[in-house]
Amino acid sequence: MQYLSYRILIRICQGDKGNVYTNKDFFDLGNQVAVSRSLSFLTKKGFIRRIQSEIYDFPRFNAEFGGWLCCDIYGAVRAWARKKNIRIMSSGAKAANELGLSTQVPARIFLDTDGPSRKVKINNWDITFCHVSPQHMAICGKESEAVLQALIYTGEKYVNDEDINHLRRILSAKDKQDLINDVKGSYDWLVPIVNKIAEVKQ
Repeated sequence: MQYLSYRILIRICQGDKGNVYTNKDFFDLGNQVAVSRSLSFLTKKGFIRRIQSEIYDFPRFNAEFGGWLCCDIYGAVRAWARKKNIRIMSSGAKAANELGLSTQVPARIFLDTDGPSRKVKINNWDITFCHVSPQHMAICGKESEAVLQALIYTGEKYVNDEDINHLRRILSAKDKQDLINDVKGSYDWLVPIVNKIAEVKQ
């Protein structure tokens, strides 16, 4: 077990502080029982921190305040999704706020998923997973996922010229090309809006 623990620790240390992991991330190194024991061992030694069942983070220390930072909740959610073998996307509300299309800051965490709708508590956060159609999930993992999610959240009838001009200013040429490529397979109404953002000649 010590050798497996060492291999797991090496992999974790090669990543960034704050990264969140689940048991499944290490099944290529050992079987489920051995991996679980090794992670428990590393937790007891203080190398990693247990967030909840089968989810751990590589904690970040804040030297200025002399304490450990809270876990990355979105990292924990992504680890939970890997554990459940489902895909997730951040909510359109969060994406719209981060892109400057909305001033509303989501008070709770809502995520779109191809898994079942459910509510889960992760590290004292209430997370709501909302099942969406395969067509909606077509943009999952795409380079322009956040932009398309924000547009879908805003709605076909409510995306205005100000929104289009704003995105046109903040997106790079590559971002715009990604939008053109990634909108294929998503909602038809997004295509003309994306073309306007990317300044595609009709």
